[in-house]
Amino acid sequence: MTTEPSPDGQMGVTEADVPAALLEGLEELVGADQVPGLDEPPAAGDEVAAESTTEPGAEPMTYGEFGESFIRQILHTDRVMKSIDRVLGDSLSLGPIKAGPGRRFATINALAQFRPTYGHEIPGERLSYQVYLPLTADFEVDINVDLHRFRAEVLVPLILTVRVEPPLMIVWEITPPVEQHVKLDMVTDKRRSAWLQKVAGLDAELRRFLVKVVTKELNKPHVDKATHIDMFAVIDGAWPQIADQFLPTDEADRLG
Repeated sequence: MTTEPSPDGQMGVTEADVPAALLEGLEELVGADQVPGLDEPPAAGDEVAAESTTEPGAEPMTYGEFGESFIRQILHTDRVMKSIDRVLGDSLSLGPIKAGPGRRFATINALAQFRPTYGHEIPGERLSYQVYLPLTADFEVDINVDLHRFRAEVLVPLILTVRVEPPLMIVWEITPPVEQHVKLDMVTDKRRSAWLQKVAGLDAELRRFLVKVVTKELNKPHVDKATHIDMFAVIDGAWPQIADQFLPTDEADRLG
């Protein structure tokens, strides 16, 4: 191999210095049409195209727009409803409560089973959800001389609103249910159902008590903890797992 002085006086390698066998081997490896002359510079724009990663037409966001999008996409309907299911658990005990004239006529006990929560987003500036808590409750009504058992399908509505507090706190604000909005359908024969509702004043008593119990459940410490999300603590604690998603973890990632 020979060297010749370049125009600036430096010694360099010319195309003539490269053995023909090496050029032929390179042509066979990558294709003859991809082997440019060694003295030809890259085509204009090739380096820029290789380095460009910006999506065409992408518009930058403000911090405020990012925060709004973050909350609405992270706390989407399905995630909120499943979170409520997890907070409430599977069952709820009701009673004993007194019902009927003077609250002395009957004593009621019940065990309610939660079914999957459902709901929908309420359009508006603040992120809010109309939430429905469906329950299947098995009741025992003791009227001293007899014990009646029956089942009721219950639907408890409430409203959940998301607000933010400094420095980086997301708060789920829950509006308790209103007694008149609680739906209660007796699952028993019509004659017994009509008798129970008339004599014991069952409907009104159960609605009132359901609201009381649900409100009490929503004020428990584990619910308060679940509805106050410190995003700094969440992200700080999960940062190693988050970083693994986009930072290299070993030498193979750096060479890839």
